Amino acid sequence: MKAAREIYLPEPGSPHWIPRSAPGGLLYLAWGRRFYGRYPIPLRVHHGWTYMVVLSGHPVLLAGDQRQRTSRGSLIVAGPDVPYGWNDRPTAPCSLLVWFWSQPPEIGAPLDKMTCWLRTADAETTAELEQLHRLTRREIQRPDSLSPEILVALKNLSMPTWRAAPRPGRDWNA
Repeated sequence: MKAAREIYLPEPGSPHWIPRSAPGGLLYLAWGRRFYGRYPIPLRVHHGWTYMVVLSGHPVLLAGDQRQRTSRGSLIVAGPDVPYGWNDRPTAPCSLLVWFWSQPPEIGAPLDKMTCWLRTADAETTAELEQLHRLTRREIQRPDSLSPEILVALKNLSMPTWRAAPRPGRDWNA
């Protein structure tokens, strides 16, 4: 039996956004400080394709039977059939950016829904993704008839940044 899909919400007070509909294919957005040691996210399959950027700290990505400590500049893409979650040391804060999109990244060959990869971005690429996330948040805060198209454009603008060099041995099918 397949696990139910769910959005496991972050700890109380952590910024996030869940739309009533999915403008431009955007299903969920989250940002800011987290304490995954106190409020871990258990292994779950999620709606859509998850794109994550670690901005600070060293949270542990749980994906299938893999455990990977991350750091600033870690870029993660997880397919909709990948059970993943987060953990950390009890007092360790981290900061992340998260997008859930209904469609996979359109870079290279089509990705399998069980794909999960971890890449490393340099400081400039991480800053570009921070800016794109800020623009995405700004767009959802003042939606209009063009918002779905603008959100798709922002997703497409982020695609070149996901070409960051892979960490050897860190791409897997869960």
